[in-house]
Amino acid sequence: MGNDSEECFLRTKKEGEMPVQFQEIEGARIALWASDGGYVEGRKTLFFIHGSAGDHTSWKEQYGALDGSFNIVAVDLPGNGQSEGTSEQEVAAYARWVKKAVEALGLHRPVLIGHSLGAAIVLESALRYGDMLSGIVTVGGGAAMPVNPMVLDGMREDPSMLVNSIPAFAVSKKNRERLKGFLVEGLERVDTDVAYGNFLACNRFEISEEVERISIPTLLICGEDDKMMPPKFSEYLEEKIPNARLVLIPETGHFVMMEDAQAFNEALVDSWICWRGNGPDTDCVPFTDGKHREDGADGRARGGEHREHGGNGEGGGRCVPGRPPCLRRPRHRDPGKLRVYVGLRQGLL
Repeated sequence: MGNDSEECFLRTKKEGEMPVQFQEIEGARIALWASDGGYVEGRKTLFFIHGSAGDHTSWKEQYGALDGSFNIVAVDLPGNGQSEGTSEQEVAAYARWVKKAVEALGLHRPVLIGHSLGAAIVLESALRYGDMLSGIVTVGGGAAMPVNPMVLDGMREDPSMLVNSIPAFAVSKKNRERLKGFLVEGLERVDTDVAYGNFLACNRFEISEEVERISIPTLLICGEDDKMMPPKFSEYLEEKIPNARLVLIPETGHFVMMEDAQAFNEALVDSWICWRGNGPDTDCVPFTDGKHREDGADGRARGGEHREHGGNGEGGGRCVPGRPPCLRRPRHRDPGKLRVYVGLRQGLL
């Protein structure tokens, strides 16, 4: 991405300029951040979903950087944050709520972006309601999201101890001191029953046998140092989902979007190209940045370089943002039906 584009797409905005709004959805007053100027026709809409025991502030580094180029919505799930309603203990129930929220807000084929529990929700949504979405982005997600029993027990028996220990294993060492206060303060505000239900929903989530049915474009972002949902979970998704691409961001853990917001935001924007088929709608397909290479000794692409998938000869998957773009033709598409655009140039995601 050139400097001019970076200034356009990754501008800064102070947190104080992002007032919380409230919208009644399914009879409950739901808290959300939304674009200051309302929804602009022709812009792609990004719908952000937080993780367990979180709220919309998990995305504060994304809202300010991307608002003005995209329509932005970042919600507090029911019963979470400042939202009314009842929290759920099943990912499928949250996915049904997200569908109703998209309809209530009048959003046209948004991109769902979810962290942790939110990643499970967007995967479930892609399986159930993919035709109403342009694509999904998972952040620290997986086809299964097992929760350490110590976390579930700790949330019931000694939540204070658990809350204070989470940054130690959820954030990379480099970023721990900087983010610890923000994370602990947020977790301390959460109702323990809500938090327990969120973690339980993750623990019950399992779509390993179904994930191949996801047919919409999928971007997978994961911190290389993520101990809660290690990269192997995202790698499994990359292998199973057609049109999926994986971005690993170095020196970040489970809260990658906070730990290195600039790299995350660049990955979010740079890792998509847009294509048009014969129909009237515009869809987005991820692509990766960098130079092609065969697998090295460690089998992992770094520094913005691709690795090729073995066996099928099709385009591979990993990148680190910040390298010149290398456009990859999406898998399982008829190239004769595609007109490829660089999304950044066209004002599309």
